[in-house]
Amino acid sequence: MSAACSDRGPYYRWRPAYPYDLWQKGRRIELSVSALFPILNAIVVRQLDHACYDDLYPAHQALLAHNEKLLLERQTIEFILRTVFSWTRPELMILPAGWSS
Repeated sequence: MSAACSDRGPYYRWRPAYPYDLWQKGRRIELSVSALFPILNAIVVRQLDHACYDDLYPAHQALLAHNEKLLLERQTIEFILRTVFSWTRPELMILPAGWSS
């Protein structure tokens, strides 16, 4: 544990950088990649720039409408390549070591 952490003591509680009255009265909303895109692999989606979410979200909603199952890592990558980047040849993707085609 670093010295900065040990100085906080056992009763330290993180507090936001907002005025107390606004924090207490305000409505807190927590968003996560896994909540926005429950069918897709969250680790893969987190690596995308947030600007890509605008293109990914409608395609993901179409998957939800068809009751698709949870996609694995490679399936998520291929889905993103097709829907966000309009890549029509995912078979040309270079696979990391240990992956099979």
